[in-house]
This record gives sequence, C-alpha cells and structure tokens, in this order.
Amino acid sequence: MSSAARQADIVILGAGYGGLHVAQRLASMLGNERKADGAPYTTLIIDRHPHHQLTTELPRLVNNEVAEDGLDIPLDQLLDGQRTQLLQAEIQSIRIGADAQPGTIETSAGAIAYTQLVIALGSISNDFGIPGVREHMRSFLTTGDARDLRLAVIGAIEEAARSQLAQPDADLDELRRRQAVLIVGAGATGVEVAGAMAELMEDEWEAAWRIAGRPEDYRLPKPRIVLLDGADGAGRLVAPDQPIGR
Repeated sequence: MSSAARQADIVILGAGYGGLHVAQRLASMLGNERKADGAPYTTLIIDRHPHHQLTTELPRLVNNEVAEDGLDIPLDQLLDGQRTQLLQAEIQSIRIGADAQPGTIETSAGAIAYTQLVIALGSISNDFGIPGVREHMRSFLTTGDARDLRLAVIGAIEEAARSQLAQPDADLDELRRRQAVLIVGAGATGVEVAGAMAELMEDEWEAAWRIAGRPEDYRLPKPRIVLLDGADGAGRLVAPDQPIGR
C-alpha cells in the first residue's frame, strides 16, 4: 500500500452492503469535485477481506444451490479504483478527531488519518429477548455459518438413521427430537432458510430410507422445522411443528 493511502478525506470501515453502497454512491456524487486546494477527494474503504459477500444469498448454500465461493465478489471489481482505494486490514482502534483535527484509525497495516468516517462494520442478530436463544442459537451471517448448519443437519439425520437401524425399537420421540430444527426469526432470511432446510432434510431422509432398503414400514420419523417469530417481544409460533414431506 502506498504512503498516499495512509491519509484519506473519507474512510469507510467495512465492505458489506452498507459500506460498499456508501463507497459507490460517494464515487458517483463526488465525481470530478475538487477540494479548496484543487486536489480530488480521496476515499478509502477498509475491510479484513478482499471480497464482498452476498449474504442475502446464504439460504441457497444450505441446500447446495450455489457453491460457497460463488457468493464472494472481489472488491476491486465493485469499486472505482480511481476514486476509491481499498485496504485489506484488521481495524484495531478508532480515535475521533477534535477541533478540526483529523481522526486516526489504527489498523494491522498501520495508522490511517481521516477527515470524515463512516462505520459500517455489520450487525449482530437480535434475539428479541426470547430466553435461551442467545445461549443456544447458531448465527447465520456468513458462508461458514451456512456451511456449518448444512453439515450439522445432515449429520443429525444420518446419526438418527444409524440409531434406528441399530436399534429397531429406538425411542421415536427421541429420534424426532434429534432431527428437529428451530429457526428463530420469521423475516425474509428465516423463511428462506426454512424453505432451503425443508428441501435438504427431505432429501437426506429419503437417502437414509434408500440406504435402509426402501422398507415400507421405515420407522425413522420425518425431520421437522419450527419457525419462531419474536417481533412482538415474545416467541410466537409461525410455522407449525409438522413433519417435512413433499
């Protein structure tokens, strides 16, 4: 990174949807605008990754509709390199400027002085105060989260199927519990994840049935999904606890 990149008029922290949108809008709005001294405005966006991740597409990873790396777009393809510089670094601290003095961002690549700062470092999931959610939930914010969820669900169904084959008199309620998925949040993401999970779990159940020889009296219960909404501050059942099936 050149020494010129150590100072910027505008620094944007985070290259998610918010930070990227601000960077693109600034590049368009500033255009050929110049400062009082005739120099062009400089914008620097800082992110730990060299790519932007299409997190709105994460549900498609659950049932393997897209490859994991298919959701990563290199930032240099999305930014106007003449108007916006990119720094891949970890942000360590922020010092706010005072009395017309520039502020400073300490990063793993060194200190960055700025005049204007945009903080777009992402978000955390809201549990709406529902007891137990924060302690036991899986986050769903990255491709790694989607991959881990997929593998966990597949593993749970496979383990339940092995238990049923090894113990024909296995407790069906216990097998049913082990294949149940609770999704907290019935917004766009929750509903899309529920749909993707339903397809995945049905496919995995049918695979287990085929491996067992397609018995007519197959005892492995169908997997279940429960969708819980907490927008009113208290858990509310949205999708009924019913077996998955086409």
